[in-house]
Amino acid sequence: LGGYGNFGSRLVQELAADAGAGVDHELVVAGRDGDKARKAAAAVGAAHAVCDVCDPASLDAALAGAFLVLHAAGPFQGRGARQHAVARAALDAGAHMLDLSDGREHVLSLAQFDAEAHRRGLLLAGGASTVPAISDAMLAALAPGFAGLECIDIGLAPGNRNPRGVATVTSVLTYAGRPVRVFEEGHWTTHLGWGAARERVFPPPVGRRRLHLCDVPDLELFPGRWGAPTVRFGAGLELGLLDGGLAWLARRRPKHAARFGRLAWAASLPTRFLGSAAGAVAVWVTGVGHDGAPHARSLALVTEHDGPAAPCAPALLLARRLLREGLDAGGSPPLRPGAGPATGLLTLDGLMAHLGRRGFVTWEGDAHGWLPPGADTRSVPPPESPP
Repeated sequence: LGGYGNFGSRLVQELAADAGAGVDHELVVAGRDGDKARKAAAAVGAAHAVCDVCDPASLDAALAGAFLVLHAAGPFQGRGARQHAVARAALDAGAHMLDLSDGREHVLSLAQFDAEAHRRGLLLAGGASTVPAISDAMLAALAPGFAGLECIDIGLAPGNRNPRGVATVTSVLTYAGRPVRVFEEGHWTTHLGWGAARERVFPPPVGRRRLHLCDVPDLELFPGRWGAPTVRFGAGLELGLLDGGLAWLARRRPKHAARFGRLAWAASLPTRFLGSAAGAVAVWVTGVGHDGAPHARSLALVTEHDGPAAPCAPALLLARRLLREGLDAGGSPPLRPGAGPATGLLTLDGLMAHLGRRGFVTWEGDAHGWLPPGADTRSVPPPESPP
């Protein structure tokens, strides 16, 4: 679904190549625009379908007989009672579902289908994207080095030249200037979305970014999942003009900013030739080491040219496992029936086996800064599965 969009089209291309490599599946490219769906499908020799995720009849028709639904038709926020129409239709069709949502409420409320998904032997995973799937895998690699965590700080720094769609811009405008719940020092408090700015230094070539609060699933999930009394998540745009403009808008607390998502997206297009395609996602963790002393470690995934490969990677890797192995096949981490966030389903090693071939590198750091890739990091324990 959304198979001709920024992220959906990448999934289509990868899965179409898999079909040519001996994986037995038929790919259907679906979306509201029939012409775009047909052209995208024809380019890879796939079938196509016209499908509006807000229209029950067309959704049910498109999903009939499906084994797996990949939902990339954002924005996922702001759909009210229809926000889980795809999950409901996938269950009715007897299909697994993976979506690329980074919407906090959308991903968390998917758990309402958990009992039914178990009963039907299906996996419905929300947030099979940068957050919370990749951020959780990064924390799973860092956490074994700590006896206890005190602060988890996650930052996203996209390159300005990377493609961005209307859905991505609209999703940010749904919470810009609105109260966002954050767990700080063991208590829930609120800050304004795209506010609470702070600076962080990412590994080169990304460098320093001003990060603004985003309303993502990690803020709700990770205090309990990782036992951290403080969890932060922020994103920072490369161009000061766009970054500052959005911060200015957030401070005015607009009520209906999401309605102007397409206009804001169009206004940003003339700047696409500025900046770079370099981007990163990073996790900074502080706490107590196994020796009882203060401990700090950080981890970043960095690319110089292909940022969109990261948000597509979790859905793609999970789709491949479902197609080749199904559920309960004994892999690691195991894939089992249920509905909820896409956490605990991927490892950093598995992600990098895919992203490393697309130019991503990992950087590790400590309290003093980042260590170049390949530096001696023997003090870092090997990655383990999360509890």
